[in-house]
Amino acid sequence: MKLLISLLIIPLVLFSCNEKVNSEFSKNIETKKTENHKRIEGTKVFGIIPEDFKYHKEAARYQKNENLYVLVMEMDGISFNDQKPNLTRKALEEKGAKVDILNNIYLNEFEAIYLEGPSKIPNETKLLISFGDDNFQVMVVGVCKT
Repeated sequence: MKLLISLLIIPLVLFSCNEKVNSEFSKNIETKKTENHKRIEGTKVFGIIPEDFKYHKEAARYQKNENLYVLVMEMDGISFNDQKPNLTRKALEEKGAKVDILNNIYLNEFEAIYLEGPSKIPNETKLLISFGDDNFQVMVVGVCKT
């Protein structure tokens, strides 16, 4: 299966917690799997997990603390292309979400959407990158202090 995806997404999400993503955000992110990549629990996705992030089975996410975590969800059989209309600024804002940044990008050969906006919890920012094709969708969700 072509889903042997090597990701630098976790560092990207964590980096975004420290730096504001601006209009210079890369439209094409190329990654390669290295010996530092580890398989994300419950997925076929690989990422570089910072040492101070531990996997919490109950929440199915890697977490440094309550306010800083990354969740990776792989959905085989769900088409990213069919789900894209649900990840537009208009669709999300109609559901009550606030979107500060929305970028259509590519992650390796996959079309992707990067989103950033405030959490319902004060001083917290939520980040999301979703990518895939007609046969799968992966969502990487991160939460950090603003």
